[in-house]
Amino acid sequence: MWERIVNFFTADGFAYELLLSFLPLVPLLRPRKWAALRIAGSVVSLILLACATYPYCVGNNAETFTASLWYVALAVLTLDAVWFCFQGDLWNALFLSMSAYVIQHMHYQFSNLWGYVLGRCNVPEGNWLHIFTYFLSMLAVFTFCYFFFTRRLEKEKNFRANNIKLLLSTTLIVLVLIVLNLFTDREIERENMGSSYLHLCHIFFGLVCGFVLLDSLYTNVYNRKLEEDIRIIQLLWQNDRRQYEMFRQNLETMNIKYHDLKHQLGLMSDARRNPAGQKWMNEALDSLNVVSMMQKTGNETLDVVLVQKHLRCDAAGIQFVTVVDGSLLNKMDDVDIYSLFGNALDNAIECLESTEDSEKRTVTLTVRKVGDMAKIQVENYTPAAVRIVNGFPQTTKQDKLSHGYGVKSIAYIVQKYGGIMNFEANDHNFILDIMIPL
Repeated sequence: MWERIVNFFTADGFAYELLLSFLPLVPLLRPRKWAALRIAGSVVSLILLACATYPYCVGNNAETFTASLWYVALAVLTLDAVWFCFQGDLWNALFLSMSAYVIQHMHYQFSNLWGYVLGRCNVPEGNWLHIFTYFLSMLAVFTFCYFFFTRRLEKEKNFRANNIKLLLSTTLIVLVLIVLNLFTDREIERENMGSSYLHLCHIFFGLVCGFVLLDSLYTNVYNRKLEEDIRIIQLLWQNDRRQYEMFRQNLETMNIKYHDLKHQLGLMSDARRNPAGQKWMNEALDSLNVVSMMQKTGNETLDVVLVQKHLRCDAAGIQFVTVVDGSLLNKMDDVDIYSLFGNALDNAIECLESTEDSEKRTVTLTVRKVGDMAKIQVENYTPAAVRIVNGFPQTTKQDKLSHGYGVKSIAYIVQKYGGIMNFEANDHNFILDIMIPL
């Protein structure tokens, strides 16, 4: 009885290998509600079904066509399980399922390569080296696929595999590869060609096909994500340009009107001897002097940004400290300056708006020359800890799909001018450092 149970669960290792092949993809998986129960139920169901049907569909010298249908059916069931357990549409589930299927195929071929080498060295079947190289192959392939493929999309967990044509063509190639691999393996086993060069060529063909399929899938998804990011950032830049022009024109009009009004009030205060009127006139003159004393940084665009942020900080009760040499930025495009400083300061101000302690509601901006570089630094207090992942701060907003583009916009602008940037978060203090070559 026990032997039957053991034989049942060890009838075929393919189902286990396929499920384990999702391990390199774990960072890309976004579980649904009750994910633990869903995953457990799906795994148990797939294993039981695979073990129960394997002897009749693949084992016992079953026809190659029947065996091929079994592998295809298992692929379809795996797709359904992924869709059932994890968030995303059908195409995302297909992308993940095909990725796992190809990873399993690469592990299978890589372990065959070790078997070929051990066979040429006359190491008998069942030797501990075969078992060791099997698990070593699994570890090597899983590690390679994680660092070479998964990490491309790891920081973009909300990726979308929406190239339907590529997904369908890849799926068709994988299905054909399953049939060809099964047919070739059986022929090699039937003709006892396990140590032949034909078998070696078959192994390398499988490894190369797997690598090319994964690379095309992940490169396409990654490039499409970049294209989508660039398109959104370009729209944001266009909006920034409109806002900048509008605010700059309004500021020029305000300066003209305030300048004229200042002289008119001065004349009125000289003419009136009423103490109450004199006091009102002096207060009005003091208020207008604030406008006339707005900081001149040496860069008109930066002046506009600072006026805008000063007004926002004043309204929110935030102290805005600036030590700025705007002349260092005169070679930058106006909209790039507006977007870079606007996004950097907006993020700091939004963080401080949720800070209750008035003594900590301070944002500091410095722009100074360091060697042959212009150093831009924005520093502010943060009430909550900020996670830095892959060099970028993670947004704390609930809608992560619609946020985070401010930081990406800053990154694109810094990269455009050949600069570097660094985020630092420690002891409730958040610092953005940017270095741009002069």
